[in-house]
Amino acid sequence: MLFKSTYDSPFGEITLLSDEDTLLGLKFFNQKTIGRTDNLDQAQPTDTTPIAAVKFWLDRYFAGEKPAINELPLNTEVQNMNHQILKNLRKIKERELERESLEY
Repeated sequence: MLFKSTYDSPFGEITLLSDEDTLLGLKFFNQKTIGRTDNLDQAQPTDTTPIAAVKFWLDRYFAGEKPAINELPLNTEVQNMNHQILKNLRKIKERELERESLEY
């Protein structure tokens, strides 16, 4: 089963997609898709354990802390489109993220 939730970041709303165990993807406010073939409309709106962990990580990051990227419950079976998500997450870690710098 798939789950979704949103996070209000300083860069705009981020939609988070997970299963019961890991974050499967994320979509920034101006992206058309999440980079997966899953239909977001079919995902249940709820904060799963992985989504809550990602929100906590983002809260800490935006508060000026430096949480480690390996604290995120990421799916290890990353598909081609999800490489962009990981690349963007690494930009957050490196504090290089700007709205215009995100690649889709």
